[in-house]
Amino acid sequence: MGCGVRLVSLTLFIVLVATSCAAQPTVAPLSKATDAATTPDTRAELATDIATEVATDAATEVVVAPTVVAPTSTLKPPEPTVAPPTATPTRAAPTAIPPTATQAPAAPVILSFTADRSEIAERETVVLRWQGQGADSAAVWWFDARGLPASPVEVTGDPNNGSAVINPDASPIQLTLRNATGEANAMVELDIHCIYAWIPGLEGNPYADRCPGEPVYTAAAQQSFENGFMIWLANEELITVFYNGGQGSCLNGPCFRVFSDNFREGDPESDPAIVPPDGRYQPIRGFGLVWRTNAEVRDGLGWATAPESGGDTWMQRFTGMGTHNAYNYLRDLNGRIIFMAYLDNSWQLYP
Repeated sequence: MGCGVRLVSLTLFIVLVATSCAAQPTVAPLSKATDAATTPDTRAELATDIATEVATDAATEVVVAPTVVAPTSTLKPPEPTVAPPTATPTRAAPTAIPPTATQAPAAPVILSFTADRSEIAERETVVLRWQGQGADSAAVWWFDARGLPASPVEVTGDPNNGSAVINPDASPIQLTLRNATGEANAMVELDIHCIYAWIPGLEGNPYADRCPGEPVYTAAAQQSFENGFMIWLANEELITVFYNGGQGSCLNGPCFRVFSDNFREGDPESDPAIVPPDGRYQPIRGFGLVWRTNAEVRDGLGWATAPESGGDTWMQRFTGMGTHNAYNYLRDLNGRIIFMAYLDNSWQLYP
């Protein structure tokens, strides 16, 4: 039985173990008393009995082939489920907030612009006031009666809350507010009445829509020459030489020149050395001084054709469009009305 047990235990070596068991006697364990009392003969019997028993056991013992359990294959330990490394999350790029663009300053704004009156006489005082935003400077201006920019106007106070005092002779009046970005403009219309009326006889002249200057009534003197005439006006102490034109400095037509009256009482009235031809005269006093001392006047006018005469006259000036564009209506001592244009020093009779 002990050998059979070993056979079962050694499942993988069945045949070899069986053979080994058949060759080796199975020794039954004996007690110490038996071992001590056994004689040699007894030992021989026992050996014979054991051998017989072993042979019987070997003949009768059926060796059952053990159920061979297939060795469980050594299972590899399951590979650990390796969690895929958590990807380091890519930090989302921050949404770029566009920088707030530095806003360029806006152009000024005019909120209001007013005058303390809307109807005035020419050059009457007017007070202007305005409200604005964003201005660094302010200017008030207009085109005067000659069509030229008026003289600069002083602006008082903050340019965005300013005022100005003006004496306009034309309308409209403009306000300009400025800064580095641009400008804003506004205007007020004024109904400007002429201070002075036209002298009777001039109401229908071509420039009657303009405001005339103050009428001037003055003493005068006049003298005729071969190629023109002279007029002296007491209010201005001026002598105007009128050339008929076509010669000298007036080749293009009638023109005039203005001279100061430098004659003073006690000065020589004429030059005895100058003897005019028959029927002609040497001018005297103020006319004579201009004629004798200016070759252009002497050559341009020639000899006087009559002595000078005196009387009363009038004149009235006004301004036109442009620089030096002033005009004058002057009545001579013969009752003619002379229209004088200072822009080109030309003259003609009106009407």
